[in-house]
Amino acid sequence: MSGVAAAFLYSSSTSTATVYDQLKHMIPKLALRGQAGVGVAAFMHKRGIRYGRALPSSRDSVRIEPIEQDRSFRPHVAIAQIRSRSRGSSDRDDDLQPIHNNEGTSHHLAISLDGALVNARELRGELLTQGQRLGPNNDAELLLKWIERSCEREYWRRGLPASYEAVFRELDERIDGAISALLLNGEGNLVAYRNRSGLRPLETMRTNDGFFLFASENCAFAALQGKTQQLLPGHIKYVDGQTGCSNDHSVSKGRYRAKLCAYETLYLGSPHTSIDGQSHFETRYNIGVALGGPVSQRLQAESRSAPTIVSSMPHTGGPYADGLFASLAEHGIFAERREVVATQFVERTLIGTLDGRKSRISQKYRVSEPDIGGSTIMMVDEALIRGDTSQAVTSLLLAAGATSVTLGDRFAAYRGSELLRHGY
Repeated sequence: MSGVAAAFLYSSSTSTATVYDQLKHMIPKLALRGQAGVGVAAFMHKRGIRYGRALPSSRDSVRIEPIEQDRSFRPHVAIAQIRSRSRGSSDRDDDLQPIHNNEGTSHHLAISLDGALVNARELRGELLTQGQRLGPNNDAELLLKWIERSCEREYWRRGLPASYEAVFRELDERIDGAISALLLNGEGNLVAYRNRSGLRPLETMRTNDGFFLFASENCAFAALQGKTQQLLPGHIKYVDGQTGCSNDHSVSKGRYRAKLCAYETLYLGSPHTSIDGQSHFETRYNIGVALGGPVSQRLQAESRSAPTIVSSMPHTGGPYADGLFASLAEHGIFAERREVVATQFVERTLIGTLDGRKSRISQKYRVSEPDIGGSTIMMVDEALIRGDTSQAVTSLLLAAGATSVTLGDRFAAYRGSELLRHGY
């Protein structure tokens, strides 16, 4: 999974901020969406599109290199992709850029993508049959090639400007998957697209100081003043690079309601992102509260002399643990809320080979509290998936002296000893 962001500066703006400033405000707030680098494409009239990377400079701060260092290059629009590692991806610098076609062409395009195409193999095969040259198996490149092919076939070869409403209408009918995307062309026009499934969010903000912003989550707009709105499923928003005029267009045959992937709320999204007025933190907290009922019944049925510690798998499990702790107190269960596990780095360990994941897990987690001997520990995570992390953390805590470790996710709670015995 990845994230996308964009900033468009209106010519009428009186702000001293730049599109770089806006991206640097948004990117750290979308950091949960990917830890494999951030690529940026920026456009300036008469100078074209340039590419760079957003690199961390300090806590919650980034710098954009090398394009930001050229003070004469002052773009009016820029897009970014917060990139996650996926199968077939690499760490090459060019992989960190928004995917783009040949920079030498007269119709330059760059795209940032969040989500995935279910029928990617079918689409790829069709393009290859037509003689298209494709690089690594990358959904962003695949999407860009389809857009480029449609523009060339219907418009460019006739010397006509592309109708992105028609291009994305054809695309929306053809693809199967859950995506949102930002497209920047060689004239500085910006197209935001959310496909009809509605499973990948795309939020917009028109700021009071003259910017039009786009982001995968509305938490990216925190502390900014303006009017926010979500792009509807099966729609594009087109922003004219010359005039700044923007228009929404439906590109689907029917009307579709947003139905976000549950993982956005439960894991991937920032706790500060809100959906229909309720933050992800509130939703996660309430799930922890609901978990407290069955957990308290089990604890009451067991005779325990050791203290019970409620802890979370940092960093995403905190709201669930907070809710569980509060619920146990309401049920008359005495417990302590302490974080007993810390992380050495924030990179996810879900992707990669089994040996590679286990190696990163062993490097990532450590016991942060020395005095857990004899304790009963309830670790709360947002999900137990493969069990690699659960098993490793359980072993760490038992080795540090805990008498019992229970792993709980949003669906169930498991005894740590059972996890070890069954090898989950």
